[in-house]
Amino acid sequence: MVDGKRIKNYVIFALIFVIIVMTVAIVVLAYNNPTFLSGGSNGGNGNGDASWKVEFTDIKVVGISGNAQNASMPHYESTHAYFDVNFELPNDSITYEITISNLGLLDAKLSSIDRIEGNIDFINYYVEGLKEGDVLKAGETKTIIIRVAYELDTNISAVNKVSEPISLSFYFEQA
Repeated sequence: MVDGKRIKNYVIFALIFVIIVMTVAIVVLAYNNPTFLSGGSNGGNGNGDASWKVEFTDIKVVGISGNAQNASMPHYESTHAYFDVNFELPNDSITYEITISNLGLLDAKLSSIDRIEGNIDFINYYVEGLKEGDVLKAGETKTIIIRVAYELDTNISAVNKVSEPISLSFYFEQA
């Protein structure tokens, strides 16, 4: 009878020990990988998954050089910015300030900036404050500057009154 009771106590002790080890393992895995408990959705699906969620949250004009004008107000959707510019002479430009936020739980890295619309070679854009490879930490908000400019090589004769819709897309991945 004593041996049976002793074996029963060892089994109970072993089970409690295994449960404690498993609990510690789950805590360590969840701490080192926030997507462990949620199933690991990088893009996020609104079901509480750990993810990044980078979005533009504001856009405004902060500078106009020369006779430049907005043909329509700049706007954004998610991480896509849309500008419709009118330039009269070379060196005209419009500068925009865009607020970008990572509303998610994971850090996000800017993988690329692509010009989707706008194919006139001498209408260029410049981004300050964020470059490919930069990390936007979870919860972080950053202000970036985008300047759209009418620039001509001195070997090309000037084309007056250029109108151009431009779309820039910022693509992120998990950092």
